[in-house]
Amino acid sequence: MCGKLQGHPSVCRLNPEEKTCINDMSLNLVQPKNILSTLKRNEPDNISNIRQVYNIWYHNNKAVRGDRSEMQQLLRMLDDNKYVSHYRACDDGVTVRDISWTHPDSIKLFNTFSTVLLLDYTYKTNKYRLSLFEMVGVTSTEKTYAVGFAFLEC
Repeated sequence: MCGKLQGHPSVCRLNPEEKTCINDMSLNLVQPKNILSTLKRNEPDNISNIRQVYNIWYHNNKAVRGDRSEMQQLLRMLDDNKYVSHYRACDDGVTVRDISWTHPDSIKLFNTFSTVLLLDYTYKTNKYRLSLFEMVGVTSTEKTYAVGFAFLEC
């Protein structure tokens, strides 16, 4: 038999302390690859892989989201954080065609510094196959700020 059972499901399991560490780090927006390297640094004999970290990360996000879909969670978070948002649904009333959002402070900055505006359009790079449209403004001191974002069907 092989001395090390690398990749075997029962050996790669994370113990409760490691799961708690992953929960805490994911709440602080640490990337999964950095979480895994921290786990391996703390315990050199750990043979867990990135898949286990992603599974714990997914289950934590799902627990926070509840029974809402990702789009419903986005709309709720925008509303909870007082963003100005607008969306259009398809004829079925379920599928989102377009969604745009901006922060009220960004609107104030745009009203003050509306001379220079940069528009960036990234073509269908997300899992919903919606294009990302980003609007960026520039202040008089040459600092940039995000005016708003939108996922557009076309």
